[in-house]
Amino acid sequence: MIKKLHIFFFTFCLSLSPAFINGQINVIEDFDIANGTYPEGSLVLSGSTLYGMTSYGGANNYGTIFSVSVFGTSYTDLHDFNDTLGATPYGSLTLSGVKLFGMAWRGGIDSAGCIFSMNINGSGYKVLLNFDSANGAYPHGDLLLSGGKLFGMTSRGGLHDSGRIFSIDTNGNNYKVLYDFKDSNAIPYGSLILSGGRLFGMTSCGKFDSIISKIDTMLHDTTYRDTLVYDSGSVFAIDTNGKRYRTIQTFYGGNGETPWGNLTLSGKTLFGMTSHGGTFHKGCLFRVDTNGGRYSRLLNFDGADTLGSYPHGSLTRAGAILYGMTGAGRLNNQGGIFSIDTDGTKYTNLANFNDSDGANPFGSLLLSSGQMYGMTQYGGRNNVGVVFACNQSGAGITELSTKSEEVRVYPNPSSGKFYVRIDNGHGTMNDDKQSIQIYNMLGKEVFSQFSVLHGTFSIDLSNTANGIYFYRVVSTNGDIIGEGKLVIQK
Repeated sequence: MIKKLHIFFFTFCLSLSPAFINGQINVIEDFDIANGTYPEGSLVLSGSTLYGMTSYGGANNYGTIFSVSVFGTSYTDLHDFNDTLGATPYGSLTLSGVKLFGMAWRGGIDSAGCIFSMNINGSGYKVLLNFDSANGAYPHGDLLLSGGKLFGMTSRGGLHDSGRIFSIDTNGNNYKVLYDFKDSNAIPYGSLILSGGRLFGMTSCGKFDSIISKIDTMLHDTTYRDTLVYDSGSVFAIDTNGKRYRTIQTFYGGNGETPWGNLTLSGKTLFGMTSHGGTFHKGCLFRVDTNGGRYSRLLNFDGADTLGSYPHGSLTRAGAILYGMTGAGRLNNQGGIFSIDTDGTKYTNLANFNDSDGANPFGSLLLSSGQMYGMTQYGGRNNVGVVFACNQSGAGITELSTKSEEVRVYPNPSSGKFYVRIDNGHGTMNDDKQSIQIYNMLGKEVFSQFSVLHGTFSIDLSNTANGIYFYRVVSTNGDIIGEGKLVIQK
């Protein structure tokens, strides 16, 4: 059930940098010990159903796989991890048809994690591979599906106990080691992306050995001036067959440090975030060409009310706009949601977390039909995380002040057919003419009906897609009689 119902006034972002829109975060689900706690990761969407994982909680306190509708209904605990078959997942699920694939950080036969598959209805849970340190250990990211194969990384294990890149068939056969990380590029805490037969990813630490980088560090970053070798991570590329591994960017503190997420691709440009480093040592947002050229920081997180700090997730791209979250900082020091153009301009704070609607996200946003969906690790009713939704445009939400007239819309949710009744507060109908307008989440009008002669009238939106819409009832003299939210769920 959606925990907060509000009335929406549409406001739109001006091209200011930085700008702030007082966006509203709607809590879709409050986690608790029974249904899961402390999620680290992101959501996937199938139809109107969101799927995700929690790192702890559930029947055995080893985490859960769950589903919940985008309307906040039908929360289902699909699977409780039990240690023997996996425990404590820190990544996200990968969806293919009616199958979900994922990895558990711990548990399995050798307590080093595992790869698993499961049907979206919760049946058919199967361990595809148990990690055993020799073949990898402690995966901390997601699986990438391409051509019937799953590609992924482990944060430890392998030849040098620094993690490895692997591929495996979706049925669990043909496990193949593509690359073993070394001290110079080690411990990935994110996932892979694919472009043109090459895989791109990041490591969270690694000792750089470029004399140019060392000199640059000493000249431009006083914090690390005395540090000739520093573990800060890298961006890399490798062919899907395991050949041609190449470090295309090295982090050394001043230009970013400890990336904790995935890269996002636009053309031949990679975008990403580091959880630390940058000018204020609280993380940065960067771009780099896929060939390693033109590295630049687009934004230095500062921990202040305006920008936030310590992002532990990935960017989500929609056209020329990137969306992301910070894990701390902002108005309540609990993180927030932002957008920024791919050229580094028009940074906008879309919403701040405030404990009751979640705090400290360790994951990424899912964009669908003008809505952003995600999870926080803390906050909510039980301070163990929430599933939330937020308008992609950051439209402000304000409670409607009570008037003598009361607007009732029923049934709500519905399959698309609604009735609207206006009562004047004394149980009699208002026979004055009025009009009604319906808007989608982006503020576009999808329905209007004018000169309504009676106090009760119907709205037929059965040909409109599932989602959340907003109505406004206006009198003939232009007064707003009432406005609110409609949910279409077929």
